[in-house]
Amino acid sequence: MSKKRDYMREKKDLRASMDSACKLYNSNLNQLTSVASHKNPDDDSIAKIREVLRAILAADETLVIIQSGTYIWKYREQIANKDEGFFLASDFKDDIAAAKQQVSNDKDFSDNQIATVMNSIKKTYNTMKPAEKEVVWRHIMEMLRSYAQYLGAERKLKLLEEEIKSLIK
Repeated sequence: MSKKRDYMREKKDLRASMDSACKLYNSNLNQLTSVASHKNPDDDSIAKIREVLRAILAADETLVIIQSGTYIWKYREQIANKDEGFFLASDFKDDIAAAKQQVSNDKDFSDNQIATVMNSIKKTYNTMKPAEKEVVWRHIMEMLRSYAQYLGAERKLKLLEEEIKSLIK
Protein backbone atom coordinates (compact mmCIF):
# COMPACT_ATOMS: atom_id res chain seq x y z
CA MET A 1 0.00 0.00 0.00
CA SER A 2 2.86 2.39 0.78
CA LYS A 3 4.38 1.83 -2.69
CA LYS A 4 1.05 2.68 -4.33
CA ARG A 5 0.78 5.85 -2.24
CA ASP A 6 4.32 6.82 -3.26
CA TYR A 7 3.49 6.31 -6.93
CA MET A 8 0.33 8.37 -6.65
CA ARG A 9 2.19 11.17 -4.85
CA GLU A 10 4.93 11.16 -7.48
CA LYS A 11 2.35 11.19 -10.26
CA LYS A 12 0.59 14.14 -8.63
CA ASP A 13 3.90 16.00 -8.23
CA LEU A 14 4.83 15.43 -11.88
CA ARG A 15 1.46 16.69 -13.08
CA ALA A 16 1.86 19.74 -10.85
CA SER A 17 5.30 20.36 -12.35
CA MET A 18 3.84 20.14 -15.87
CA ASP A 19 1.02 22.50 -14.90
CA SER A 20 3.45 24.99 -13.36
CA ALA A 21 5.69 24.90 -16.44
CA CYS A 22 2.70 25.37 -18.71
CA LYS A 23 1.44 28.40 -16.78
CA LEU A 24 4.90 29.99 -16.79
CA TYR A 25 5.31 29.34 -20.52
CA ASN A 26 1.93 30.91 -21.27
CA SER A 27 2.62 33.88 -19.03
CA ASN A 28 5.88 34.60 -20.84
CA LEU A 29 4.21 34.22 -24.23
CA ASN A 30 1.55 36.69 -23.09
CA GLN A 31 4.32 39.08 -22.07
CA LEU A 32 5.93 38.79 -25.51
CA THR A 33 2.64 39.55 -27.24
CA SER A 34 2.27 42.48 -24.85
CA VAL A 35 5.69 43.80 -25.91
CA ALA A 36 4.67 43.43 -29.57
CA SER A 37 1.44 45.28 -28.84
CA HIS A 38 3.10 48.12 -26.95
CA LYS A 39 5.83 48.57 -29.54
CA ASN A 40 3.26 48.51 -32.38
CA PRO A 41 0.27 50.40 -30.95
CA ASP A 42 -1.25 51.08 -34.39
CA ASP A 43 -1.24 47.42 -35.38
CA ASP A 44 -4.76 46.11 -34.69
CA SER A 45 -3.78 42.58 -35.70
CA ILE A 46 -1.66 42.21 -32.56
CA ALA A 47 -4.66 43.02 -30.35
CA LYS A 48 -6.74 40.44 -32.23
CA ILE A 49 -3.98 37.87 -31.81
CA ARG A 50 -3.88 38.54 -28.08
CA GLU A 51 -7.63 37.86 -27.95
CA VAL A 52 -7.17 34.58 -29.84
CA LEU A 53 -4.38 33.59 -27.44
CA ARG A 54 -6.60 34.33 -24.43
CA ALA A 55 -9.38 32.20 -25.96
CA ILE A 56 -6.98 29.34 -26.64
CA LEU A 57 -5.60 29.43 -23.10
CA ALA A 58 -9.09 29.59 -21.63
CA ALA A 59 -10.07 26.48 -23.59
CA ASP A 60 -6.88 24.47 -23.02
CA GLU A 61 -3.83 25.81 -21.20
CA THR A 62 -1.61 23.04 -22.55
CA LEU A 63 -2.35 23.59 -26.24
CA VAL A 64 0.13 26.42 -26.78
CA ILE A 65 3.08 24.74 -25.06
CA ILE A 66 2.38 21.47 -26.86
CA GLN A 67 2.12 23.13 -30.28
CA SER A 68 4.85 25.74 -30.01
CA GLY A 69 7.28 24.32 -27.48
CA THR A 70 9.04 22.15 -30.04
CA TYR A 71 10.04 25.26 -31.98
CA ILE A 72 11.44 26.93 -28.89
CA TRP A 73 13.35 23.71 -28.19
CA LYS A 74 14.59 23.48 -31.77
CA TYR A 75 16.36 26.83 -31.39
CA ARG A 76 17.53 26.35 -27.81
CA GLU A 77 21.20 26.89 -28.70
CA GLN A 78 20.47 30.18 -30.46
CA ILE A 79 18.27 31.25 -27.56
CA ALA A 80 20.89 30.33 -24.96
CA ASN A 81 23.46 32.34 -26.94
CA LYS A 82 21.04 35.24 -27.47
CA ASP A 83 21.82 35.04 -31.17
CA GLU A 84 20.03 38.18 -32.33
CA GLY A 85 21.39 37.91 -35.87
CA PHE A 86 19.93 34.46 -36.37
CA PHE A 87 16.45 35.45 -35.25
CA LEU A 88 16.39 38.75 -37.11
CA ALA A 89 17.59 37.14 -40.35
CA SER A 90 15.33 34.07 -40.21
CA ASP A 91 11.78 34.10 -41.51
CA PHE A 92 10.82 30.73 -39.95
CA LYS A 93 8.46 29.98 -42.86
CA ASP A 94 9.03 26.24 -42.58
CA ASP A 95 8.28 26.25 -38.85
CA ILE A 96 5.19 28.39 -39.32
CA ALA A 97 3.95 26.10 -42.09
CA ALA A 98 4.57 23.05 -39.88
CA ALA A 99 2.67 24.70 -37.02
CA LYS A 100 -0.22 25.34 -39.41
CA GLN A 101 -0.40 21.59 -40.09
CA GLN A 102 -1.04 21.02 -36.37
CA VAL A 103 -3.92 23.49 -36.16
CA SER A 104 -7.03 21.64 -35.05
CA ASN A 105 -9.71 24.32 -34.74
CA ASP A 106 -10.53 27.96 -35.37
CA LYS A 107 -9.25 29.06 -31.98
CA ASP A 108 -5.68 27.99 -32.74
CA PHE A 109 -3.04 30.35 -34.04
CA SER A 110 -2.92 30.52 -37.81
CA ASP A 111 0.34 30.77 -39.71
CA ASN A 112 -0.39 34.44 -40.40
CA GLN A 113 -0.92 35.18 -36.70
CA ILE A 114 2.31 33.48 -35.71
CA ALA A 115 4.18 35.38 -38.41
CA THR A 116 2.54 38.66 -37.35
CA VAL A 117 3.71 38.33 -33.73
CA MET A 118 7.22 37.28 -34.74
CA ASN A 119 7.53 39.98 -37.38
CA SER A 120 6.19 42.72 -35.11
CA ILE A 121 8.83 41.91 -32.51
CA LYS A 122 11.52 41.62 -35.17
CA LYS A 123 10.40 44.88 -36.83
CA THR A 124 10.79 46.89 -33.64
CA TYR A 125 13.65 44.96 -32.04
CA ASN A 126 16.37 47.28 -33.34
CA THR A 127 14.46 50.30 -32.03
CA MET A 128 14.37 48.86 -28.52
CA LYS A 129 16.61 50.05 -25.75
CA PRO A 130 19.05 47.44 -24.39
CA ALA A 131 16.87 46.95 -21.30
CA GLU A 132 13.81 46.27 -23.50
CA LYS A 133 15.77 43.77 -25.59
CA GLU A 134 16.84 42.06 -22.39
CA VAL A 135 13.18 41.75 -21.35
CA VAL A 136 12.37 40.06 -24.67
CA TRP A 137 15.28 37.63 -24.24
CA ARG A 138 14.34 36.95 -20.61
CA HIS A 139 10.82 35.93 -21.66
CA ILE A 140 12.09 33.74 -24.49
CA MET A 141 14.65 32.05 -22.21
CA GLU A 142 12.00 31.51 -19.56
CA MET A 143 9.77 29.88 -22.18
CA LEU A 144 12.67 27.58 -23.05
CA ARG A 145 13.23 26.67 -19.38
CA SER A 146 9.50 26.11 -18.89
CA TYR A 147 9.32 23.85 -21.91
CA ALA A 148 12.33 21.86 -20.67
CA GLN A 149 10.62 21.45 -17.29
CA TYR A 150 7.39 20.39 -19.01
CA LEU A 151 9.22 17.83 -21.17
CA GLY A 152 11.15 16.41 -18.23
CA ALA A 153 8.05 15.98 -16.10
CA GLU A 154 6.10 14.52 -19.03
CA ARG A 155 8.81 11.93 -19.70
CA LYS A 156 9.05 10.97 -16.04
CA LEU A 157 5.27 10.66 -15.86
CA LYS A 158 5.21 8.31 -18.84
CA LEU A 159 7.94 6.17 -17.29
CA LEU A 160 6.11 6.11 -13.98
CA GLU A 161 2.85 5.08 -15.65
CA GLU A 162 4.67 2.27 -17.50
CA GLU A 163 6.16 1.11 -14.22
CA ILE A 164 2.74 1.14 -12.57
CA LYS A 165 1.27 -0.88 -15.47
CA SER A 166 4.05 -3.45 -15.21
CA LEU A 167 3.35 -3.91 -11.49
CA ILE A 168 -0.35 -4.40 -12.11
CA LYS A 169 0.19 -7.21 -14.65
